[in-house]
Amino acid sequence: MKIIYLMILGLFLFGCSENVENNDGEYLKIKKEYTFNEDGSYTLTHTHKLLYGSYFAFHRLFGETFIAYDPNYQTLTFEKSETTMADGKRIIVPENAFNVVLPRWASRSGAYNHMHEMVVTHTGLEIGAIVDLSYTIESKNSPLDYTQIYEPLQYSIPVDELEIIFNVPTSIAFTTMETDVKPLIEEKRAAKRYKYTFKNINSTEKNNPSTDSFIPHLVAQAKEKSMLQLLNEIDPGNTPIKSIKGKQLDIALDVQSEMIKIKTISVPSEHQIFPLQSVELTKERNSGSPLEKTVLFQSLLLEKGIESNILLKIPEVNFDENMATLNAVTDYFLVVNVANKPMALSATYTHKNNPLEEQGYVYVSKKGVEKPSSANENFLKSNTTITLAKNKNNISITSIEEIEASISLFGEIQKSGTQPNPKDITSTVGSKLESYTLNDFGTATLKLKGFSNVESDENILKLNLPPIKIGIDHWNISSFSDSSRTSIQLPTCITEESTFQITLPEGAKPILKSSLVTQTASFGEIEISFEIKEGAITAKRRISLKTSVIEPNDFPAFAKMMRLWNDPAYRSLYVDL
Repeated sequence: MKIIYLMILGLFLFGCSENVENNDGEYLKIKKEYTFNEDGSYTLTHTHKLLYGSYFAFHRLFGETFIAYDPNYQTLTFEKSETTMADGKRIIVPENAFNVVLPRWASRSGAYNHMHEMVVTHTGLEIGAIVDLSYTIESKNSPLDYTQIYEPLQYSIPVDELEIIFNVPTSIAFTTMETDVKPLIEEKRAAKRYKYTFKNINSTEKNNPSTDSFIPHLVAQAKEKSMLQLLNEIDPGNTPIKSIKGKQLDIALDVQSEMIKIKTISVPSEHQIFPLQSVELTKERNSGSPLEKTVLFQSLLLEKGIESNILLKIPEVNFDENMATLNAVTDYFLVVNVANKPMALSATYTHKNNPLEEQGYVYVSKKGVEKPSSANENFLKSNTTITLAKNKNNISITSIEEIEASISLFGEIQKSGTQPNPKDITSTVGSKLESYTLNDFGTATLKLKGFSNVESDENILKLNLPPIKIGIDHWNISSFSDSSRTSIQLPTCITEESTFQITLPEGAKPILKSSLVTQTASFGEIEISFEIKEGAITAKRRISLKTSVIEPNDFPAFAKMMRLWNDPAYRSLYVDL
């Protein structure tokens, strides 16, 4: 299953033809061959041929190749780097086109200042040019005493042929995650050869906020170690962990705020140094990788009497519990037990929702592997009373909003006693918070009151139904095509229901008729209605999304549902005063 993660940046998905005329380029072939030795060391030979299809490709996307490696246990050599221009002329890349720099993420990082990144600047580029690049990385045995392999099976441009080969001594345990393509396995003497061949690979969707983490990968491992075994090595915490209450949660959030101030070194997981630097060194350097900061966070919480476990968040499509593939981890958290309910806290940033609720992931801790249930559905229910009054050319609008919702929708996790800002909850003009009640850790209710004046010489008033900012409207889903090759991952399952009771001035008439629109699909349903009675209008908007993963075959219906939800015709009404 291929998953695109839908963040609140908005989503624009458009189909594309899989040929170089409609893409920035095309990989004619990619070949990666791993040859392992009995001591755990290995050689990786990488070869690719890239056909350039646009000016953007060689000016911005593929004008350079970046190869990061750790010189403490890896060496890099080149076999070939040449360009064949559109007219057939061959250009060998000159020596000054190879430059070693410090990776950007390692800048001022302390422990990672020794890292190297080879920048290969390709020459002779033009539309129709082909770059032929081949290099080898010799790697000693990893300090973890196993080798994790995490090779993407989809790229930003089409791939005609992708070949991945593993040559493994029979004395070494070798594990691979199952893929749609079966490997060709050959055994010669004391070694096995696994050859995977993938052909005609479509590019990833254009103009979407997905990350490489959600692209299907070929996951493999040389030598035996499970994810739980690795966690037992890096997580000293007990399991099960003791439950905490409000004041202790406040303490945990205070510690989290201090942790976030420590510089985060955005180290790619494949370059995470082991053994991990000590918590004392992380404090002394005032910096660390996400994992190193998480270990320090755990230590500081324990000093306050709060137990926790390290939690790994991994896309399910790329997870196999029999392999300790840190390269697949998209986030590190600490999980604490709040009122006998798990809560995940990051050491690197504040987050609006409890990450444990996001479908499409597995969550791995010393407790085991867990998947979020579709029953973990957020809900939002609002009742809004709007009263219109007219005095000559002055129209006053008074609104009272009563909202009950899952606490995770109200924004970042707050300390007890903290109240939300009305501007973060509703778009009602002049809205003020009258009451806020935290019912338990799971739900909260609040009451908002708004008042505004509108001066108008016109007899026609356009009244917008104020959206609730903490619900689906917060996702900023703005445009869809009617098809998608990949699944869409929404932030959460949700049922959102808003009722608007509108009282009109004497003699005013609504310029609309009673109506009802509905749509039902396997993933959810929507209902929008307007009911006209003498002197009053009742508008109802209800949407229920029962899953946060929308499959490609459901995409046309989902796009239709979102267009209906966002249609301005169902978000406002006109009144003849």
